[in-house]
Amino acid sequence: MEIINDEYWLNYGKQGVINSVNARNEGASKLEKMVLWFWGLYTASFTIGVSINLIDAPTWVLGFLGLPIITLIITYWLCVWTQLPIVSTFDPRIPYEIKLGYNRALKEKNLRFNLALGGTLISSVILAFALFSLSFVDKKDTTTFSVFISDNKENLSVSGTFPKSTMLTTTLDSLDEKKHKVQFYSNTYKVQANGVFNLNVPLKIIPKTIIVSTTWKDGSIDRGFTQILTK
Repeated sequence: MEIINDEYWLNYGKQGVINSVNARNEGASKLEKMVLWFWGLYTASFTIGVSINLIDAPTWVLGFLGLPIITLIITYWLCVWTQLPIVSTFDPRIPYEIKLGYNRALKEKNLRFNLALGGTLISSVILAFALFSLSFVDKKDTTTFSVFISDNKENLSVSGTFPKSTMLTTTLDSLDEKKHKVQFYSNTYKVQANGVFNLNVPLKIIPKTIIVSTTWKDGSIDRGFTQILTK
């Protein structure tokens, strides 16, 4: 039966001295694995958010989203640095010098471990805010719109690119003598899978002013383009 006495605590302290450096190395190794997990999470989320969703955000937001690249790399280096051996010189014949060398090495190891721990905490907070900010940016607008009258003056062409399956309503209006809009053409078109929209409208007479409008629904939001052509 093990008796808890002075000898027990002496052996306990002995094991603590022996394992103190190894414990910090093992802790740093676990932090290193956590940083690698953070990196995988960040790269996957950032790639999806930026490349697939094509976010449209101010420069400062994109800079904030890119900040974890710096913090995670620095933190990973701190974790590896903590696990590197610390060179300590002492006379192996003098126990007092051995003790001083050990204490210096343990103090340096503590400093490195605390830096790695603090870096991991800071990186995780920055990463969380960076990924959370993706929910506050809009998707990049990839729609285009152009209108022109053919060289022979017989057709008006309306073209552009829109999200597939979007229902577009295109109207052509002219202005009467009182500058009121008079609609002379209307068309509803469903954008095909390639996202390309092309519409040719025959023109028997070209008014002095043609107002071309293309509108569609983006969820519950009405969106559209308007272009005015004049002779």
